[in-house]
Amino acid sequence: MDVDLTPEMADYLVLIYALTYRRGCKCVKPTEISKILGASKATVSLMLKKLRFRGLVVKERDGVSLSQKGVSVCATILRRHATIEKALIMLGVDHDKACEVARKIEVVVDEGVIDLVERGTMKFELPCDKATCRLESALKARRRS
Repeated sequence: MDVDLTPEMADYLVLIYALTYRRGCKCVKPTEISKILGASKATVSLMLKKLRFRGLVVKERDGVSLSQKGVSVCATILRRHATIEKALIMLGVDHDKACEVARKIEVVVDEGVIDLVERGTMKFELPCDKATCRLESALKARRRS
């Protein structure tokens, strides 16, 4: 991945993706992000500023949306998440734990490692939808902290 991200930044990208592309709306209001993630409006504003600085989100009249680069990075995050999650499940880790661990490391694992793991897990199908699973893991992690 050519962008330096934290798991929390990835959470925001996946949430914006889920809310816009899944619901068919153009953008998401920061107040909606705040409610869903249980974060203050100031925290959401700061994170969106960081994501805008990286060229991943665009400020619209009615909220924010993913830029083309943001869509691409989000797709990469979801692919990496699914690859790591599959490998962990194949090793016997239960689904919830695999999703939690994948969320934490998906943005730091080297792309070459992801490619190798992906080749080894190609025939294995995940029992869940990538974006929904990834988002639920992020929300659970936020509730625990």
